[in-house]
Amino acid sequence: MLRTPTIPSTKTAIAKLAKDSSSKGQRKTRKSASSKPPSCERASAARTSSTSPGGSGLHSSRTTAAPRRKSSQHLGYAKVANIIAATRHACHIGMPFNRFITISWEKGHVTDHTTATINFLHYARGGLFAKGERTAFVWSQEWGRVVGQHVHILIHVPLHLTAWFTKLQRGWLKRCGVTRGKNVIKTTPIGHSYAAAFSTGPLAEAYQRNLENVKNYILKDAEYKALCLLKQPASLRGSPVHGKRSATSENIGVSARAKRAAAL
Repeated sequence: MLRTPTIPSTKTAIAKLAKDSSSKGQRKTRKSASSKPPSCERASAARTSSTSPGGSGLHSSRTTAAPRRKSSQHLGYAKVANIIAATRHACHIGMPFNRFITISWEKGHVTDHTTATINFLHYARGGLFAKGERTAFVWSQEWGRVVGQHVHILIHVPLHLTAWFTKLQRGWLKRCGVTRGKNVIKTTPIGHSYAAAFSTGPLAEAYQRNLENVKNYILKDAEYKALCLLKQPASLRGSPVHGKRSATSENIGVSARAKRAAAL
């Protein structure tokens, strides 16, 4: 007995036809996408990652990586001359350096030494400003085999705030990230006492000699052509320092000195 073939309904035929056409379109799209050369894909990804801030392509690390700090072996001529002139200018404006501070950042387990130095002086200047006082300073970073990277600071602190400043120093160090306080900071007066900077007569001459000695000491990593600016031999060996090597406070910097010279 012959079977009568089943004739699909109109709705079923239309649905099947739509499904077939959709699958053909998808296969065509996949084929055209796969025909694109791999080199074009890499170039497109590179353009996306380098032009968009949030790109996650091959070169996205170029836009997100933190800048590396430069390394130097010596203090350049311009930096040496700047510190010498700033030290002289501090005396001219009535803020002679009377405190010599050395901070061994590596002993305190601090890795970003330059930022820590800037922050420490920011806290010191802010604290003095809150007391109605101003300050002036210069600093120079070095590296030593025993203490690692450290900073030397020559700073002016008003006499009536000597004890206050000494007491708050360690608190500023903690705010800078120091986790170990033993032998991290050393503070000494420039001259026979913190008042030596304001003395007269023979004591004033003794203070100037001491100031000259500590200034030359923090500049001992000067490069060869800057030795003519110093009155004692410097270390031609130098020392490797990562980040900014030296600086001065703004009120005794190049611009401040130029303004004062123009006003005279």
